[in-house]
Amino acid sequence: MLRSATVLGIGFAALFDGVVFHQVLQWHHMLSAWHPADTVDNIKLNTTADGWFHVAASLTLAAGLVMLWRAIARDGRRPRTATLIGGGLVGAGGFNLVEGVVDHLLLGVHHVREGSSSGTYDAALLVASLAMPVAGAAIVRRPLRDR
Repeated sequence: MLRSATVLGIGFAALFDGVVFHQVLQWHHMLSAWHPADTVDNIKLNTTADGWFHVAASLTLAAGLVMLWRAIARDGRRPRTATLIGGGLVGAGGFNLVEGVVDHLLLGVHHVREGSSSGTYDAALLVASLAMPVAGAAIVRRPLRDR
């Protein structure tokens, strides 16, 4: 059940990123550092890339739900809340770390927030993202008697 919770965490983090940073705040789009949203063609390109990112996030969530459903059927019990929360944090933080390092630092396709202070925003996301799997692992490993 921990694997399914981790996959769900990945999917939720990706969906949160897409909805909050791409759509609500409009801080960045998938390709906004390479193709700034300053022309209609670039906006269309970024919107399409964002859409494919949302498709991938949705498929990841669906896979996590199928995995959870099968684990519940196999084990005959519902998962512990700590497993779901902890695994979700491990997955979400892991997603943000990989996405932050690959997309922001290595490829430079976008930053958390485009502009002159983009490095500060990227660093803040990486620090917060590193704390998530650490906290998640601690929650999962905490003995039952301490809960």
